[in-house]
Amino acid sequence: MPQNLSSEEKGSSLSNVREEASPSSSRRTVPMEVLSLGMPRTGTASMQRALNILGIPCYHGFTLFASTEDCAVWDGALDAKFFNKGSPFTRIEWDQLLGSYGAVADLPAVAFAEELIDLYPESKVVMVERDVEKWHESFNEGLIEECLEPTL
Repeated sequence: MPQNLSSEEKGSSLSNVREEASPSSSRRTVPMEVLSLGMPRTGTASMQRALNILGIPCYHGFTLFASTEDCAVWDGALDAKFFNKGSPFTRIEWDQLLGSYGAVADLPAVAFAEELIDLYPESKVVMVERDVEKWHESFNEGLIEECLEPTL
């Protein structure tokens, strides 16, 4: 999230994000340069590392672990898109959420591939293809089974 937001604003609900969004509060601090729109387990973590090395800060699914306050905003975007709860995000809301990042990779951004491509036409789009069967095996073993594995 942009650094000019307080902790309270970062954890705000979708309605608060929309109320607080204005050209000054949603100002993008870096240009959106790359939309890496592959599914998890298609090299998205490597892409994030490469982009960061190149000086392009990348919002990846792993970013949510360090920025859990973003979850409410992503939930609002998902609700609007998939459950018709609220209006779809505009560039103002995306800039408020992603304004300090020059790239996205992995989930949850990949769920908004069409929207992000439409809203950031100046960005380069990266799509990594992978054999579907190998991807499914990797996804299942690397993510699904890990999530379902009980921990002590």
